[in-house]
Order: sequence, then structure tokens, then C-alpha cells
Amino acid sequence: MKSATLFIPVLSAILISGVVAAQEADPPLVIAANAVTLRQWSGNVKADLNSHLQYPTFLSADRMSTGVVSVSFRADSAGRPMAVSLTRTSRSRALDLAALRAVGHLGNLRPMPLTFKANQLVVANIFFAAD
Repeated sequence: MKSATLFIPVLSAILISGVVAAQEADPPLVIAANAVTLRQWSGNVKADLNSHLQYPTFLSADRMSTGVVSVSFRADSAGRPMAVSLTRTSRSRALDLAALRAVGHLGNLRPMPLTFKANQLVVANIFFAAD
């Protein structure tokens, strides 16, 4: 049985402050979204990704492929992955396609960490290893 794990290092981020709205003569009203840390977000994405990740069943037990696949994508304004691309191959087309397919099936990535900017670049490193 093969298993896959993921860690998601973020390449760059900026701090986005909460929204402040002021009314006439009233004290400012501060509206802040539910904050999620990068660690919490990564854990949520990892769980979602693992639920979509399937080891290619056509690879026989005597030819079990292992490797690391890096897939990059950007999170659009609606929180969906876009511009999904292979950034590091495992040298197994089947594993590379399985990783790309799993990232492509990710659902909404919200809530996003406050440190993320619009179209934040994310890299998912997906490990295929023997048990």
C-alpha cells in the first residue's frame, strides 16, 4: 500500500490588515475576518488534498513507484486553485498526473491566511512512498 503526504511551503506573502469603516462622529467600526494561521490552512489543504490523492492502481506491486512531485498553483479570489502546473517531476508520469489531478480537484481553499495576497503562489510537495 502506498501513502502520500504533503507539506505546503509558501513562497511569498504580505500582511493584509482588517477592514476599517468609519461613520460620521461615531467611533470606527472594525470588521475582521476569521483569522486562520498558515499552519492551520496548510493542515486543511493537506487533508483535502489527501482525500483526492490516489496512487495509480495500474502500477503493479513489483513496480511500485516512489518519488516527490511538486505542484504549484495560485489561489484565485474565490479561493480555488488555478494555474496548476508541475514544478518538479517524480520521473513517473503516472505519479505526476496523480498529483496534478489531486490539486486540480481541491475545493475552496478559504479561509485563507491573512498573510496571503491576491493570487498567492503555493507549492505543494507531494510524497509517494512505500509503507
